[in-house]
Amino acid sequence: MKLYLAPIQGFTNSTFREIIVRNNGNVDKVFSPFVDAKRYRKEGEKVMKDIVRSVGKQQQLIPQVLGSTPSEIVAVLDRFKELGFEEANINMGCPFPPVANKQMGSGLIPFPEKIDEILAAALQVGIRISVKIRLGWINNDEIEAVIPILNKYDLEEVIIHPRNGKQQYKGEVDLESFGKIAPTLKAKVCYSGDITSLEGFESLKSKFPFVDSWMIGRAAISNPLIFKSIEENSNRSRKEIAAAIKQTHNELYAEFSETLSGQSHLMHKIKPYWDYFEAIFQPELRQMVKKAVKAGTANNYQAAVNDLFAKALREFE
Repeated sequence: MKLYLAPIQGFTNSTFREIIVRNNGNVDKVFSPFVDAKRYRKEGEKVMKDIVRSVGKQQQLIPQVLGSTPSEIVAVLDRFKELGFEEANINMGCPFPPVANKQMGSGLIPFPEKIDEILAAALQVGIRISVKIRLGWINNDEIEAVIPILNKYDLEEVIIHPRNGKQQYKGEVDLESFGKIAPTLKAKVCYSGDITSLEGFESLKSKFPFVDSWMIGRAAISNPLIFKSIEENSNRSRKEIAAAIKQTHNELYAEFSETLSGQSHLMHKIKPYWDYFEAIFQPELRQMVKKAVKAGTANNYQAAVNDLFAKALREFE
């Protein structure tokens, strides 16, 4: 069984990935948020900072590229290779309309011929290539026309999130379609999508015994110990999870304080994490979360967050 950390744009940066690997010790691969190939062509190393920060660290990092033009994607893959990476991932799953409407991410899926061109060029770079993909952009059967293309190539693996792009992260994952499609792929298949607990993971594992790689994303922000729980087949206590969230928050806050300019930028970067962090807290403590998120200054924010964690760790005794 292999466990992977999913790439989440704006959240799973180098610092977050280090925390997850340190806390769990059993994450086989961590995937970087995508490098936009078009932006790389225009802006160069500016868009590669997060990847470069992770070079040489114990992350088992797989850098990811997003694009629609083979030459632009190859330029990013060449840079990954120069940095010493032996494997890279191509994003064919991003569901956000500004991306997909440009035939990138899940917006690539209705265009198998373009995927064919991209993979043919990518595999000439000389590093292993995996693909992260959804069932389609609009419909869940669009991937069926892509499977013969994927099967043409010697891919490291295919990571499937069983939703279509239009769903984004709403609605149910389509497990029936995943179960039908996954066995038709020549490459190894990794499952990704809505693994939020040990119990949910065990249910999926029993449903898909042919899968041995599993990717977890949003749940790793809500519970930075979820990989350890799965590996050890034992749920962590609420206090342990709250303490891990506190550690994660504090390290991210320290990094953003050093690297970002101005309180407004800092608050804009750290506050979205609370959409995930708050899941562990009871309703009465979520009022304290709201107070922190509404804080207008860094000092008021820090005071509110410190009060929240102090109370939570007392109540979780």
